[in-house]
Amino acid sequence: MKQKNLNLKFCEKCGSPLKHGDKFCENCGEELFSSNNNGMNFKKYLPYIMIVIIIVLLVVGVTIFLFSSSPNIGLNNTENSQLLDYNSGFPVSEVNGLAKEVNNQYPDADFTSITYKGITLDKEQIFYIFAKAIVMKDNNENSNIPINYYSPPDDSYGYLNSATLTKSDYVDMADRTAKWMDSAGRVPNYIGIYTAGVPDLDYDNTFELFLEVWLQSNGDLPSSISI
Repeated sequence: MKQKNLNLKFCEKCGSPLKHGDKFCENCGEELFSSNNNGMNFKKYLPYIMIVIIIVLLVVGVTIFLFSSSPNIGLNNTENSQLLDYNSGFPVSEVNGLAKEVNNQYPDADFTSITYKGITLDKEQIFYIFAKAIVMKDNNENSNIPINYYSPPDDSYGYLNSATLTKSDYVDMADRTAKWMDSAGRVPNYIGIYTAGVPDLDYDNTFELFLEVWLQSNGDLPSSISI
């Protein structure tokens, strides 16, 4: 588009005479542009543009510094960012952390479900994971535990409210419990300490027993446990 000059004597649109310094034609109202206007406007706003650029660079620089200097910030923090999923199963290496999370949120172990590292598990699933993981830990197995659904017990009861068990005793209990749940698809009403089918401990006491095993586990299973 051809630019117009303020020094023209006549309007390029209607041909009317112009006065020096006119910005609009008095006859037709045509605006008379100067070729220097764009340059003058850019110079006017240049300081503000530079300030904005400097602020953006400072924000980017500070953000990069914080992300690179802190071990708890950023995508490299795998401990915080790693999530579990149902299809892969529950790692034996995470059972101790799960037990601590249960104990932190529900010290009396009275709960329905809990969310741990992206997955929500009900109490029956956690009960199975604790039992199965005890057996796998005793056998030095490090594979993942399948996450299935189990019905709660029909009518849980037991004759004992407290007990002290050796490692071999609670490992045997855990093994019988996991196998029974695999077969029946639900939590047993009671668990025998030494003999299968004897109502020694109810569901809640057995859950607390297996939970305590993992709370006291520090790399190895404890030699004995008391509830």
